[in-house]
Amino acid sequence: MHGVIQGSGIDILTYAPEEMTDVDLEIFSMSSLRARVPLRLLSGSRRYSLYMLLLVTHGKSLQLVDGNPVSCSAGTLILIRPGQVHHLGGDSDWDGWIMLFRPEILWPQSLMSRDAPGNLLNFPGCMTLSGDDLRSTERIMIQMRADIQKEHNHPQLNQLLFHQLTVFVMRLQISHGQPDIQRHGEQREHQFFLRFMDLVEENFSRWHQVNHYAFAMSCSVRRLTRTSSTFVGCSAKACISDRINLEAKRLLLHTPEPVHVISNLLGFDEPTHFIKFFKNSTGLTPESFRTSQRHN
Repeated sequence: MHGVIQGSGIDILTYAPEEMTDVDLEIFSMSSLRARVPLRLLSGSRRYSLYMLLLVTHGKSLQLVDGNPVSCSAGTLILIRPGQVHHLGGDSDWDGWIMLFRPEILWPQSLMSRDAPGNLLNFPGCMTLSGDDLRSTERIMIQMRADIQKEHNHPQLNQLLFHQLTVFVMRLQISHGQPDIQRHGEQREHQFFLRFMDLVEENFSRWHQVNHYAFAMSCSVRRLTRTSSTFVGCSAKACISDRINLEAKRLLLHTPEPVHVISNLLGFDEPTHFIKFFKNSTGLTPESFRTSQRHN
């Protein structure tokens, strides 16, 4: 199904199917996964280098995404993006469908433009389906799985899967009302903000100040702050701090690394600076956060 790269940090889940290695997308049931993978390999947290869509069809489960509990029941659909940390939870009395796919299956324009049809960058991390929505979503996943098994040697299979995936995502976006930026001016400003967020994702462990991003984008700090406030209701500085805090929480919760190592990984000159930064944001020291979360 997949490969796990182990190291001193969070184990990385890579796309490495056991069979049909040339196929960019894989679909299987949770019950079949349990039957062929030892329980010990399903436990623990993984940072994903791929996309995963998980549709719960029976029972209840508590999933953990970036340390946040997601209570799932029949109809819950979760999207895990590359870079996120996921734990399947300890429940075993539930079933559902899991879709794994390489980011490369998406057109490059879909990765660059969040307004492209079928793009996953604005797709919600969790939604609840019911009735016809649930039945049609499960039916599409079963059909895609059947196509993979039947046509796995066909040279155009990955193209077929791309179009099926695009339609799959677009149907859910339409039925669940993904927000759309209509006016040209709003579209342009929205793309500017998304470029800023992409830069944050690439550089948050090196650039902690807004002026670094403003320089890279050839704009003023004021414009970045105004644009961030427009689209997410907080300052550009808060966007950067939130991303640093997210990574700090991932490392504290899912690795045994000491605080001074995490501080260094996140680009702080001194552990005391990191501790002060983290406490100002969360109200807890890094060690207190780690202890309380693991206890919970």
